[in-house]
Amino acid sequence: MRTAWMARRLVAAGGRRLLAEARPEADVLRGRVRASPQWRETTDGRAARLDPSRTISVTRKRSWRSRDPLVVEPGWWAPWQALGLGIWAGAIGLAWWQGSRHGRGPLAELHEPWGPWDDLGPEG
Repeated sequence: MRTAWMARRLVAAGGRRLLAEARPEADVLRGRVRASPQWRETTDGRAARLDPSRTISVTRKRSWRSRDPLVVEPGWWAPWQALGLGIWAGAIGLAWWQGSRHGRGPLAELHEPWGPWDDLGPEG
């Protein structure tokens, strides 16, 4: 009984740490990327090449005033999105199991025995 309690506590602590580490920092680019003063220059009619630590300077006028180009939007870290992915994977797994085991559902064709040697025909 105590072992299950300790295992549950360890899984919960590991999950909290995973969520804390997986959450993206909004200002991660602010210290790494700087606006290049020569970004408007052209060389042989082409735009200047900027290395990964350089960007163009953004004026942020009118409707773009509230948008900051150096803020990173969070991606697939939210727990509810991971739960949705798990439910989707469970539905696909259930359909596969029903089809391959019992010959029912959308993947019923998986129930038919098949092998690469079936197409070879009788050996003579």
